[in-house]
Amino acid sequence: ACCRRKGSFYTVEHFIFQPVMPESGNLTIIDWRSKMMSKATMEGKTPLQVADALQWEAVNTLRLVTEMRKMNITNKELQLTLGDYESFAHIGNYYAEKIRGAANLALYDATSEMVYQQTAIKHLETALEHWKKYATSYTKQYVQPVLYNRVKWVDIPGKFLQEAANDIEIARSWTPGTIEKKLLESKKPNADKPFKL
Repeated sequence: ACCRRKGSFYTVEHFIFQPVMPESGNLTIIDWRSKMMSKATMEGKTPLQVADALQWEAVNTLRLVTEMRKMNITNKELQLTLGDYESFAHIGNYYAEKIRGAANLALYDATSEMVYQQTAIKHLETALEHWKKYATSYTKQYVQPVLYNRVKWVDIPGKFLQEAANDIEIARSWTPGTIEKKLLESKKPNADKPFKL
């Protein structure tokens, strides 16, 4: 559900700064941007390749779910499983568009070229449409909001829908140079912390 601990949402800004899984072979958006700007060789899967792979899987899953539903399946468990597949496909499409939006926003941050900001906004608007489909599909089978032990309250069709829409506003109000500023701030040395047993 694009959800962090304590029920907070991973915004498009988080996607820009988020590390990748160790040994995944994927490049972070910041590493990819750096290689793009310096015209360096891409060693690893780029964020745009990850997005394309997610979208390919989502499109094929939705196609197969549609085909299976035409078979008039009466088995309740299989019907619910197909509903889960549909939901996962919609959130896969959502993540694909959000990754593309974050990547373009990172390029806008580095270049100040409006075309990248406009492209980021378009991807995030498309991501919002996929989130709405995800919310509709998900709530056909699951009560919302729901309390999860690790992340607390999750509200896919309510609070998180608003958060997905807010990503568009984040992109619209983005100031070029934000990434470098935040990276520099995060590298400031911290005060020594006393050792605790």
